[in-house]
Amino acid sequence: TNEVAGRVVDPKGNPVARAAVSLERGYPQSEPVMTDADGVFRFPERGERTWGMYLQVQKDAFGTRQITDVPVGRGFTIKLDDTTRLKGKFTLPDGKPAGKTTVTLMRNKKTMRAVMGYLIHDLRLDRQTDGNGVYDFPLEPGVYEVRAASELGFFARLQKIRVDAGKTTDLSSQLQPGVRLRLQTVDSVTGRPVSGVKLVIWDDFPGLIKWKAGSERVTDKKGVAEWNGLMPGLTRFEVIKSEYKRFWSTNDIEFERGYWDGEDFKGPPSMGRAIGPLN
Repeated sequence: TNEVAGRVVDPKGNPVARAAVSLERGYPQSEPVMTDADGVFRFPERGERTWGMYLQVQKDAFGTRQITDVPVGRGFTIKLDDTTRLKGKFTLPDGKPAGKTTVTLMRNKKTMRAVMGYLIHDLRLDRQTDGNGVYDFPLEPGVYEVRAASELGFFARLQKIRVDAGKTTDLSSQLQPGVRLRLQTVDSVTGRPVSGVKLVIWDDFPGLIKWKAGSERVTDKKGVAEWNGLMPGLTRFEVIKSEYKRFWSTNDIEFERGYWDGEDFKGPPSMGRAIGPLN
């Protein structure tokens, strides 16, 4: 059988009812299945299409579980945990609480599947701070990148935050103004500016190119495009110009030189992507 079925339990082994279980490729493949009174869930005849997916289990007060190697055709048990947490407070540059700030946790997770490069990239969890800028994330142990984005245009991007099993990790930070990005597109042969190039910033969303709303720009007669208030760090673009078929940037080349870097496997170099200079 190609059925994907299992049981969700709490730290004491008791069944967890009404947990939301979904097969995902960065976006839901179907409506989540809710566990029954015995903590059991089933996805009939879905196993043959799970190679590019992961299983996500969510239940209030417990850390979200993301299973990257999904057993097919046999039952398995998923244990939820509420003792592993990341919590803290974000403040604005003036020291006031950064209320209603979106906190996004990103990470890569190992898989046994060679077709995925032995990693599933950019798994994400999202939550908002409360009115006092406070957040509390129950989650799986691991190493995360933490991004905070205020609607007021202030950001934080914190790398390699290690969360240990069974412990509460405190992480507080002050948000800073966003980065101004200015870039120029030129012809690789003549070196002349190229106008009318459309650039759209990608959002990190595993398995799906999702364009950030409002991020589209078109280069002017000097080949220049600008953004204000971007989050610090790598920024990926979709580059569109019908007369040209290949695109790259100096930052892209530097980034891709290390794409086979151990657990930070980033995938093969891709055309049609420009990575900012962020300054």
